[in-house]
Amino acid sequence: MAKENESTGAKEKAEGGDKKAAVDQLKDKATGAKSKVEEKAQELIGDLDEMTHEEREATRRILTELRTKLDAGKEAAREKLHHLRERASDTYETATHKAHELHDRVGDTSLKDVEQSVGEYIKEKPGKSLLIAAAVGFVAGLFLRGRG
Repeated sequence: MAKENESTGAKEKAEGGDKKAAVDQLKDKATGAKSKVEEKAQELIGDLDEMTHEEREATRRILTELRTKLDAGKEAAREKLHHLRERASDTYETATHKAHELHDRVGDTSLKDVEQSVGEYIKEKPGKSLLIAAAVGFVAGLFLRGRG
């Protein structure tokens, strides 16, 4: 019986050693798995940081393009405004010049001069003058008669 007890004790000891070895093996596997998970997590964090960096760079590029286009648009608007100001200034100067010329011509002409010129025209071309007078009278009659 002593032999049986020894044998059972050795068996239990062997089984205990097997269990300990199995537990140690599981601990090693768990440690390895933990390391792999941590590695993968670090890799994913790096990927995320890289994506964020790429997105920031893409946003910077877009903003730079928008600023460039905005600056170009502003410059084009300035040039157009400058061109329009020049045209307006030229038109104003031309109109002013013509107004002064007309004023000078009309200012030098008296009513007597106009009457004399019309009289000379009528004497030179009586038929044409009569037709013009008739046309003016007809148009005036239409306007004065009214509608209705």
